[in-house]
Amino acid sequence: MMWFLKMTYRVLFSWGAYFAWSKLYRAIYHEKFRGTKLDGGLTPEEVAQAMKQLTWTKDGFREVGDAIGSAHWVQHCVNAVQAKLKQPEGSLDCDEFSVWAATVMGVDHAPQVLNVVWREGKSVGGHHVCVYVTEEGLTRHTGNWGDRGPFAGVRRAIVDVLHAMKKSEKDLVGWATFSPTLKLSAWGNSLPPA
Repeated sequence: MMWFLKMTYRVLFSWGAYFAWSKLYRAIYHEKFRGTKLDGGLTPEEVAQAMKQLTWTKDGFREVGDAIGSAHWVQHCVNAVQAKLKQPEGSLDCDEFSVWAATVMGVDHAPQVLNVVWREGKSVGGHHVCVYVTEEGLTRHTGNWGDRGPFAGVRRAIVDVLHAMKKSEKDLVGWATFSPTLKLSAWGNSLPPA
């Protein structure tokens, strides 16, 4: 069963199927938010503080299980909440939090989105975070779980996500790092080298 899950992960990430679906989803549902001005150059602390104001909202029917929404949609939600308005209705789960964080955080922190998928019985579970580098050269991650770390690299951040979900390294189906514009930078079916 694990080989099938890992092969499916390979198709979704290294072959780009998940990104293609997410780009189509963004074009259909989030194009109207494209004009929303994005914050920029934020510190990790400012990013975490803004995300604390948002309410996690599960993907629904139109996300067909899962889709990575746009940073502009999340900025629209951040703007509404900061203006003391009700958070707009719509999906706002870990992938949206992470994409927004990686988009608005200062480039000196080299922010990227990290996806981690693990085995859950005969199915899978997964989580996205924004990984970034501190001034000391260590790795941290932030998202709807808050800010966590520091870690000695992405490998330890992946292990942290697994352990937070009560999973071990043997449950890992795959991991990927990518830009908020959905450009894959690295992926694997086992932990990356230390």
